[in-house]
Amino acid sequence: MRGQQADFQMMRQSIAKFVLALSDDQHLPMTVVLPCLYNADIEAQKAELAERRIRVVEDDCSRYHRKARPIVY
Repeated sequence: MRGQQADFQMMRQSIAKFVLALSDDQHLPMTVVLPCLYNADIEAQKAELAERRIRVVEDDCSRYHRKARPIVY
């Protein structure tokens, strides 16, 4: 089970690295997708990305009836 989880995680990282390298090679800007959460971590991340002039897209929070649970790290 742990081996499968490790393999899956390595595959996800490889795909992410490939997409980032392709974007850089083709000069395509990436868009960061942020969750619909109102906490200090997300707000700080949005401010940092705006400062670096990186495009950000947020989920449409009005579509959800219940308040999103905070992320626990």
